[in-house]
Amino acid sequence: MDERALIRDGLRRGMGEVTQAQVRANLNVGLASGEFQLVERHQGSPARQFTTAKTIEAEHEIIRRVSEGQNRTEPDLPRPQAIVVADQHVNLNRAQRTVVEDVLSSPDRIRGIQGFAGSGKTTTLTIIRGAAESRNYQVEGFAPTSRAAWFRLNRKTWKRASDIWADLLAFASSYR
Repeated sequence: MDERALIRDGLRRGMGEVTQAQVRANLNVGLASGEFQLVERHQGSPARQFTTAKTIEAEHEIIRRVSEGQNRTEPDLPRPQAIVVADQHVNLNRAQRTVVEDVLSSPDRIRGIQGFAGSGKTTTLTIIRGAAESRNYQVEGFAPTSRAAWFRLNRKTWKRASDIWADLLAFASSYR
């Protein structure tokens, strides 16, 4: 998390009762205690970045479960059938068709896509969901934040969409 965002949120939570200096002092205490850990800055990022041991642990667990699920299930569709599904949607661009084909023909238990805002992720996911549900698969949508899950997935007819951090581990646990 960006240092500026941490300070901003600390000031908001302080509801006018704390100063920026107090919030910054609290952040420094968290750094000294190991609660917050400094993350190597990406080029172009003006503020320091932080994470927590709990977040790192959760990320490692997610990576472990995704790795364990690689090549562990039959694809939803054989590749030629996945291509047919993608080709039925003439509104998709080449990248979106490739994603539909890759996700539907993947032998992995957990699959994900990412892209820039407006790149057609929700449209692509809706097609993938429809194809999978037509074959009696249960599909759940996850987004990086609760807000994204609600505004991007629930409002676009996803039956179940939730925060990835809150639910991905529970979802992956059901396949153990």
